Amino acid sequence: MHTPTHNAAHPAVQAEPCLHAPGTDTSRCTCALGAHVSTLQTAALLAAAELVLQAEDDTEGLRTVVRAYRAVQAMVGYTDHPHALVTGDDLAALLGTLNDAMSARLTAMGTKVDTVRAAVRRTPMDGQAVRLAADASDQAESLGTVRDAYGAVQHLAPYAEHASGAGLSAALQLLNDAMCERLATMDEQLDALHAALRGKAGAA
Repeated sequence: MHTPTHNAAHPAVQAEPCLHAPGTDTSRCTCALGAHVSTLQTAALLAAAELVLQAEDDTEGLRTVVRAYRAVQAMVGYTDHPHALVTGDDLAALLGTLNDAMSARLTAMGTKVDTVRAAVRRTPMDGQAVRLAADASDQAESLGTVRDAYGAVQHLAPYAEHASGAGLSAALQLLNDAMCERLATMDEQLDALHAALRGKAGAA
């Protein structure tokens, strides 16, 4: 006697794609499915919008780090003074702590922005939202470039006692200004992206 296998029963399952009786109006079923899909898309858009707000919190955290860099910038100009209380090694250690703090915030923000960009790609969106998500991702990378430049200054700090502290101070000022300018651009992009996501969620 032949015993039916699991694979043999599979075609029978596939052969019955719908449980509705012949002639049944399936329009309500289709509408319910469409409403379910719309609800899922709205939830995904709102979750992405919330991530954008969290990324904006990260940019504010980065501004706090930049304010600390400005305080260090003021000290750097005196490291080559004969009676300086802060040595080049002390300065390098302090800059290293700030660089770590900046890296942590940049990584957190970049992860959120990349997650939003991926979500936008999976959800039916207009070209503007897709472009804004891509721009925000590119801007996050741009902020990382400035962070790397801060790292270079950190490596030069131990020599501040024997070189020009004023030169290092000027370098930090340029980096601080560049970071603030790019953070302002990032905020504008995130604000626009958040508005686009909320608008799409409301229309879904």
